[in-house]
Amino acid sequence: MPYEIKKEKKKSPGKESETPAGSIEGSWAYTIEIPEQDREGTFEFSNVNGEWKGTITSTEITSGNAELKDIVVDGNKVSFAFDLDMGGQEVELEFDLTLKGDSMGGSVSVGPHGSFTVTSTRTTKPN
Repeated sequence: MPYEIKKEKKKSPGKESETPAGSIEGSWAYTIEIPEQDREGTFEFSNVNGEWKGTITSTEITSGNAELKDIVVDGNKVSFAFDLDMGGQEVELEFDLTLKGDSMGGSVSVGPHGSFTVTSTRTTKPN
């Protein structure tokens, strides 16, 4: 039958080395490399009933909102967003990171202000 084409899914090499999604749980110290002054703070990730939750803390975040949103973990790729109040103007920060063991790195897009390098290191794991 010409319409019965079955493709067998093959494991691509390297899939075994990808980090399990649960491994982002815990606290992470981050640095956003901004010209003139790096920004530092902490990410906290947890998985509640299969749904990712997260918060961000930093001395620059004074609006009271610390909730990360749209958290997606796909293999070793981690993405999420955060709404930052920048002097009365809300700007969405979009993080795209790659997880490697106890470190994550990548970039954050800060709306019209450009894109910046982000590095992060795990500081604690969940019990």
